[in-house]
Parts: sequence; C-alpha cells; structure tokens
Amino acid sequence: MVQSSYFKEMLSGQDKFRAFMLRQESVGTTTLMGPTSSAKSTITTELLPPTSNKLLSKNVGETAQTTLIPTLLMLNSSFYETEALIQCIPRSKSAYSDLSDSLKTVLIDSLYEARDELDSFSINEGTIKRILDPVNRAFHVYQFAKEENLTQKLIELLNDASQTIIETPEPLSKAADSLYKQLRLKDQSIKKKDAYEQLVDERLSNNKDCIDRLLSWYENLMDTILADLQPLWTYGEEYALLENISENSLAVQLMEKLYGQSSACSLVFEEVRYATSPSEDFKKAYLTRNTAFPGRTVKLNILDTVGLTQSSQDREIVSDNMDKTLNRRSNALLFLCASDEQPSVYETCISLLLEKKKKLEKKPVTICRTKADIVIRNIMVNNWRKNTGKNAILKDSPEYKDYVIEAFGSFSDEYINNPSLGEEQIGKEVGGRKIEYLSLAPDISSDMNKHLGDKLSSTRIFEILLNISDQVDSIYADGSSRPWLQSKDLTHYPLNVICTAHPLAKTIALALTAKNSQNGNQYRQYIKSSESPVYHGRSVNCFRNKLSYGEGHATQAFVYASFRLFITNMVSRWLKDVIPVNDLINNFSISFDYLDDSDQTDEVKAKFPSRFEDLLRDNWWNIIERMAKKLSYDCLNKEFEEAYLYRSWSDGFRESLKVIDGKFSSIEYWQANIIDLMRSEANDLLQKMYIFD
Repeated sequence: MVQSSYFKEMLSGQDKFRAFMLRQESVGTTTLMGPTSSAKSTITTELLPPTSNKLLSKNVGETAQTTLIPTLLMLNSSFYETEALIQCIPRSKSAYSDLSDSLKTVLIDSLYEARDELDSFSINEGTIKRILDPVNRAFHVYQFAKEENLTQKLIELLNDASQTIIETPEPLSKAADSLYKQLRLKDQSIKKKDAYEQLVDERLSNNKDCIDRLLSWYENLMDTILADLQPLWTYGEEYALLENISENSLAVQLMEKLYGQSSACSLVFEEVRYATSPSEDFKKAYLTRNTAFPGRTVKLNILDTVGLTQSSQDREIVSDNMDKTLNRRSNALLFLCASDEQPSVYETCISLLLEKKKKLEKKPVTICRTKADIVIRNIMVNNWRKNTGKNAILKDSPEYKDYVIEAFGSFSDEYINNPSLGEEQIGKEVGGRKIEYLSLAPDISSDMNKHLGDKLSSTRIFEILLNISDQVDSIYADGSSRPWLQSKDLTHYPLNVICTAHPLAKTIALALTAKNSQNGNQYRQYIKSSESPVYHGRSVNCFRNKLSYGEGHATQAFVYASFRLFITNMVSRWLKDVIPVNDLINNFSISFDYLDDSDQTDEVKAKFPSRFEDLLRDNWWNIIERMAKKLSYDCLNKEFEEAYLYRSWSDGFRESLKVIDGKFSSIEYWQANIIDLMRSEANDLLQKMYIFD
C-alpha cells in the first residue's frame, strides 16, 4: 500500500500514528455549528477530493446529517488524495446512564398508558425500539441490536421486570392512586403520571437482579458493536484505520458503519476523526494565500457538529446543544445558518450566542448565512413577478442581469451588511467581516453567478476558512504568522511545558478543602433532610447532563423538591480565590530540549517565554473555568455515575452529591489533579503558539 510521507517514517506503527496526531492537532480547530440543514456537512465536500467526498457524503441525509457523532476533518496535504486515516474516539462517559434513562422513561410511559390493563401488560418490539432509538436522538441502536438478535433478550428481561413493578410490594395501580392523592394535597395541578413515574423509577431501580441483568445485556451490546468493528482497525488500541480508499476497501465499510442511519456507533464513540488530503482547489487557494511560505504542508482541522435543532427547536434544548458544542476544545467558531431558515430560529441562536459570549471572548467567531443563492433567486423572481405579472424570468432575457444584481444587493443589505441582533458583539475582535455568506448549489447559482463576478462561487468557503485561520494566528502569534517548528523526536512536541508548582499543590488543596467546608452547603443542603423529599426524575437528569459539560441547573418545583446547583461555577470561584495567579505563572517555563534547529530557533527561544507568559495571564480565567469543569465532573465521573446504578433518580441524586462532597473534602483529590490540569491547560496553550510540522 502506498502511504503518505507521514507514515514512511522510521517509527513503529503505533508511534507513527501518535506522531501524526501530535503534529496535526497543533494546527488548531475551527468548529462548525448551527441549526440542522445549515449545510455544515455540505461545506466539507468543497474541501475534499472526490474519493473522500464519496465517503463523507454518507453523513449527508435528505434534510440533515445522519450520524449523531461529531466529525473532526483533518486536512493534510502530505496525504495522497486516495488515502485516509480514520480514528474513532471512545466516549469519556459511560453510555449505560443514557441507555438506562431512556429505558426508564419509556417503561414509565408504557406502564402509565396501560394503567387500566396492567394484568395483560407486555413489552413488545415497538417498546424496545422507543428505548433504543430515543426521541432525543442521543443514540440510535435498535436496528443493530435487532440484526444481532439482541432485542428478544431485552424484551424477556423487561417483561420480567415489569411484572415485578406491577405486582410488588402491592399492585402498582393501587399504590399510584394512593400516592396521587397525597401529591394532590400539595398541588392540585399534579398529574397521575407523576405518581406512576415516581413508583416505577423506585421499583425498577431497587430491583438489583434486574439492574445486574440489564448491565450484562448492555455490556454484551457494547462488546458486539466493538467486535463488529474489530477487523477494520489498523491501529487497534487507537480505534484507527489507515488505508487507500477503493470501492470495497475497509474505509468504505467503516464509514458505512459509522454514518449509516441505523448506526449504533454513537453509543460507543463521541467523535470521528477523518484525516486526508484537501482538494486540489483548496490547496491552490491555501498556497496562493501563503506565497511567503512555499512548500508548507496544507493543514486545517474542522469540527462538524450535530445540528442544534436536530431533535427540537425549543430554546432550552438549542441552548443545551450549544453548551455541549462550545464545551469542546477548539480555537474558532464558524456559526452557520441557512438564509432561508425561519427568522425565529436565527434570532434564537444569535440571542443565545450573546448570552454565552463570555465563552467565546477569546475566539474568533464568524457568522455565515448559507444557501444565499436560494434567497437571492427568490428575491429576483418576486421582483420580476411584481413588475411583470409573470412567474419566471428567463436567464437570457435582457433584464436578467439587472434583476440579479438588484436581488444580490437586497440580500446583502438585509442579511450581511446591517447586523441588527448584536452579531458584532460575539467573539474576539481580530479583524475581518463578522457576517459572511455562502452559496453551495451551483445548479441554482451558476446563471446568477455569471453576472455577480463569481460572488456566489461555492469555493468562497476557502476564503472564509483561511481568514479564520489567519485570525487564530493573530491571537497566538501576536499579530503575525505562527512559526512552523520540528522536533528531534516525532513522538514529542518540539516545545514542552515545565511546571515547578508542585510545592504549591498541597497549599492549594488545603485551601480548597477549607472552601468546601465553608461553602459546601450550596449542594450539601440537598443531601440532608429529615423528610427525605423526592426530586423529580427529569430535573435530576437535567442536572446530570448539564454537569457533564460544565453547566448548572435550577428547578422551581411545587410538589417535588427544588434545587439550585451550579457546581462548576462554585469550583471556579474557589479556584480564583485560592490560586495565587502570579506565583503560579512564574512556575511555568518552556523546555526547548526537543526543538530541532532551524532558521527560526533563535527567535523562538528569545521571544516565546515572555509571549507564553503573556498568553497564560491573558487566558488565565478561561483556564480556571476549564479546570473547574474537569474537577467538577471529568475527574470523578465514574463514581458520580455509579451513584445512580441501583438507585432511583431521586436517591441517586443525593448519592451523587455525596460523591462530590467526598472528593471535595479530600486533600488528596485536589492535590492529585490540580497541578496536572494546570500543566495540561498550559501545554495546550503553548502548542497553539506554533505549528508542529
């Protein structure tokens, strides 16, 4: 097999792979985000050669992308056009909690719907499909499980569990009627379904035998998914495939399994990385832009995310999806919204971005109205109809050019040149136009484009992305281009962070345990209660999900217990209070041990230490907030999620807060994580100051 220069190096197979990833990740990442059907996935087709276009087109459905997994497109001109490296990143959080929540929700709905006929209640394939293909599109695994003959076992398991729920310790309908009467004494608006939800949740969660069997079924499902993919990997430990693409190649098989409408892979993986050569047109655009640096490898990383409105246009759901995306590590945001999208959807998204602008204050943000050709054509036809009474304007008519130019002007005035919703306040100001536009359907725009000086060319995306890349350079290289550096050992970065702050670790840890002792009642108040109030399941799940990506949640319940928990924000405040910023920054320095000599070496050694210190200081509070998110969830997520394993949502909620209290009360917990997280964040910042070639 012919392989790119990156994989001819004298390294072992696993080291070759890791060396490539180290170099590619240094380029930085632009995130594509926007409502469903904003042409996020379609944009990538302009950047790819035909062989990869065929593969990634499997992710573009009739109205939206089909996969539920974000894709990181890693363009690198050292690859041949027919070559691809595909890596799948495993979920950092166990999928069992998502599957369990879907199962509970569907079982509650099903038992409530059948409440008058519980004697004949049974689970069927339809019920299983609703569990394995949930409406929130967290995953879709039904078709795979069906094809692997796994659904019948789940039906039998849940039928046994249902009978126990219906009969023990007393008939479910009788217990629900009694609980419903109690709840109505507190609030007349309560629904009987709430009583069923509480009882089914408690009875299922307390059935240890059932939970153990569910865990066994889940582990079998996961093993089956991974076994199905096992023959496809080149680097098995990394879940990665390197191959020349052909009609029957393993790469085709893998992408079909990842992107198929019945793919179960979203239950196992949280990201797909796809590395290949950029298209010839994009290479030319890149080299034209960078004439001062001939011979450089074309490198670009683009994260294509799941549509914000994939499951709903509800503002709260769109906001949550935005938070998940913004929590992913990237260096710039390209927000896309179709020009023909409902105005209310665009307005909602912009207002949410303004609410979250603190998260974007260090990143370039460009807003792009896609499908401009559709709107321009509609404006042109409407103007023609008003003036002539005719429904169609012929492209060879003498008036066609004037109508096209007028329509383009109207489109620009309304969508591009006159931002009225505060768009210019979003993101770091580093030059360039805040609102852009794209036309991605040549069959619609080609005739109009002839009269508009190629302004509707689909290759306009090249200019937009290269502008963003220049803006990122400007941030990390103090207004200039980032240097390209090489390493003496390709398994190590050329530059590395040295941290000598370990003596401070215990001091900081002691201060943080003291903070928890003084201020921890913000969450401990929801653990201790003589009356043991019940917390609503949906509220608990919102808290769990939001905590996993660094957000808080507050409820205003009338019958059930309310809570207000912003744990990540709380930890962030503690860190800001107890960490001596200046002392710590003085404990960071740069190691040049692996830096290979070049004509830039002396300049880098002279300028980087002070520039690195400036960037650390400028980004310190953002670093603290990312550390707070990890300390609030990532570093303890296994124990946190296990707290819900044999408990109802309400009891699991209390137990998960006990887990947090146990960690936050431990000097060892803080001491084991705090310096490593600081060094990791500082190292990530250092790697963006240059490009590892």
